[in-house]
Amino acid sequence: MLDIANAPLIAFQKRVPHFPSEQIIKGDFFKHKGIYDLVLEQTFFCSFPPLPENRKQYALKFMNCCINVENL
Repeated sequence: MLDIANAPLIAFQKRVPHFPSEQIIKGDFFKHKGIYDLVLEQTFFCSFPPLPENRKQYALKFMNCCINVENL
């Protein structure tokens, strides 16, 4: 789980106390270096203005976070 704010991470840890703490990351999505076999995205895409350059930057970064782009 990756979020730029502490509050959602703390709330998640309280709701799911057995979730591995090393997989709860506070950070900026666009600066994050992690690579994953599966990425689930729920609300981040709608959190910034729907401009073409924002969507392109988001899509490129999202693809770079996946080991296998077919899992998007």
